[in-house]
Amino acid sequence: MTDDKIIRQLFPEISEIRDKILADRVVATWVRAWGRAEIRNPLIEFPFFHQAPSESLIGHVRKVTRFALALARSLSEDKNAPSCDQDILLAACLLHDVDKLLLYKPSEDGTGWEPSPISHKFAHGLLGAMLCNEEGLPEIVVHLVATHSLDSPLAPEPYEGVILHYADYFAADTTLWQTGLPLLLKH
Repeated sequence: MTDDKIIRQLFPEISEIRDKILADRVVATWVRAWGRAEIRNPLIEFPFFHQAPSESLIGHVRKVTRFALALARSLSEDKNAPSCDQDILLAACLLHDVDKLLLYKPSEDGTGWEPSPISHKFAHGLLGAMLCNEEGLPEIVVHLVATHSLDSPLAPEPYEGVILHYADYFAADTTLWQTGLPLLLKH
């Protein structure tokens, strides 16, 4: 099976992106990051957070995407809420943590995960934005990936970024709560 097909299987939400060029670029970005990653294990075992390996990165990204779509649907019922471009929201959600494949690596003893050397050079989100830019994703998606994290000095400009941010932090805090780690909510 090709890497493209594996990515599409791991993230069935890609098929919901109506713009097929955008969908293909989402897949290509994941393939590029995966190709550069230091992974001995299958991609499905890669953790969302190196200190919370019980939640896979794939599971977290899919959870964020589901939460964001639910928020967008709920907001669409409010006549005063900003409109939301579902394709842009989907692409940004699916790519928001793509850089984690490069930011973590298996620990030397092979029993866990640890920050990679590149994690000391690039902030989370920035590296993902660079990967998105390399694949020719629209500037708005690059911006949303770059600004989704609290580490970003900038706030996301389009409303899709606000939805992504809260969906991501809700999903992350759900996992952190379950593992007994400090919540992002407190930061």
